[in-house]
Amino acid sequence: MTNLLRASILGIAAATAVGAYAAQPTAKNPAEAAVSAAEKARIMAIFVAKTGKKATDVEASPLPNFYTVLSDVSVYYVEQNGKWLFDGHLVDLDTRTSVTALKKLKLESGDLPVLDWRTLDLNDAIKTVRGKAVPGRVLVTFEDPNCGYCKALQPQLDKLQNVTVFTFPIAILGPDSQAKNEALWCSADRAGAWAAVMAGQPVKAEGTCDISGLARNGKLAQELKVRGTPTMFLANGSRIPGLMDAAALEERLVAVQK
Repeated sequence: MTNLLRASILGIAAATAVGAYAAQPTAKNPAEAAVSAAEKARIMAIFVAKTGKKATDVEASPLPNFYTVLSDVSVYYVEQNGKWLFDGHLVDLDTRTSVTALKKLKLESGDLPVLDWRTLDLNDAIKTVRGKAVPGRVLVTFEDPNCGYCKALQPQLDKLQNVTVFTFPIAILGPDSQAKNEALWCSADRAGAWAAVMAGQPVKAEGTCDISGLARNGKLAQELKVRGTPTMFLANGSRIPGLMDAAALEERLVAVQK
């Protein structure tokens, strides 16, 4: 299941759940209070029994009548009666930030490496300068050409001024992603081809070329434990998981320059 499809299912399910509960007496939102030990044990038992997965913790959820269930570094949202489960990204549409990705980053922070710019081969990236190049105002992104969140990221990047983006294309969503990467990699204008792909336009291969850079990108993504797209890195090596809007990105870029 692709990230975009998961997000669509999540949105439909959320709307359905909210509508279903609107006709019922208002239930207490678990996000409004700490989860008691007894309630944690109950939800964990339901989760384990119905999914076969282990549960490591239960937390409050932004969704009414749902809990956040943690299973190692995986994040799920389970309805309080154990009937419904969301497996996907929960996105705050006001900030266009994935709440799930931020939670996963916190869980994974103990084993996530920091990007060392000195080790990067920027020839393996697609370079796009928005405005003029300014030291410190740089982003490294790992993106899949079929990733819906990557497509949604592009207009946010376009709103940034004087920033240089180095995009490392990777294929995590199947053979079609690899085929698109190879076509754009062999394009005379890689930046233009990438922009076209992100806009949903087809890119035809202009011939054969050395695509070993794509294999190196995949290996680099594995070394950095990039587990989803988009994943971004700032000049100081810190990472930004998932989609983020232009205002939030600008704050992160400014903070790095201070």
